[in-house]
Amino acid sequence: RIEKPGRYKIGKDLEYSATTGTAVRIEADDVSLDFAGNTISGTAGNGTSAIGISAMDRQNLRIKDGTVRGFYFGIDVRASSREEPKSSGHVVSRMRLDQNRYFGIRLEGTAAKVEQCRITSTGGSTKAGHTIPHGVRLVGAKNVLRDCCIRDMILKRFADGKGEIVAVHFDAAQGSVMENNLIVELSQA
Repeated sequence: RIEKPGRYKIGKDLEYSATTGTAVRIEADDVSLDFAGNTISGTAGNGTSAIGISAMDRQNLRIKDGTVRGFYFGIDVRASSREEPKSSGHVVSRMRLDQNRYFGIRLEGTAAKVEQCRITSTGGSTKAGHTIPHGVRLVGAKNVLRDCCIRDMILKRFADGKGEIVAVHFDAAQGSVMENNLIVELSQA
């Protein structure tokens, strides 16, 4: 848990084996989390509901230079209100979100940037309910998705044999921008 503003570094690869909870919960504004090339791995498997990195109603978070793998949500930054979001100014850059079961990245709020990230092999949750895999979801005005690659999403199949995936989802996105991204090889499960 990060409770004070400042710069933090992940000094080595870490594992999170619980099926619930959050590996890194950010509870302060103005936090920079540098993975320094390291990985946080959720090891609970396809039925997990654990989150890699989470925050609620925060401002100016920076998450960069590493990998979040094997969680229900890789990165989940939320806003308690769409009408008056307290969440804003976040930057997620040069991150790899790999084998997360539901969402690679979900950012709610305004003026957030997701840049130079690779979101791969999202999906495969065995949890009941809303588990249509999403590579990236940005909710709010003036958000940016730039220079990212979303690939190899795992199709969620329904009882009728049909399926669904969502590589990129913008919502309430006035003034938002998506540019120079690549979506490839959306795979079948």
